[in-house]
Amino acid sequence: MAEAANKSEDRAEDKLECGKALSIVGGVLWVAAFLVIFFLPAGLRHGHREGFLIMIAALFGVGLVLIIGGRVMRRQLQEE
Repeated sequence: MAEAANKSEDRAEDKLECGKALSIVGGVLWVAAFLVIFFLPAGLRHGHREGFLIMIAALFGVGLVLIIGGRVMRRQLQEE
């Protein structure tokens, strides 16, 4: 019985760490998106506007999904 409780606690701890990691990776992607925004004026001068906008949107979107996924994982653990 105690072994089952230990496994349950280990799974909960793993989910908590995974949720935190997802949120951190999402934040890092947002930082990368802001770096792309920083270089956007140089890209506009060379005619690469669409590529920069696609990169910004992709990094922001994937980062948002990861942050939300991480928060959902952590919130589920708090409710249990």
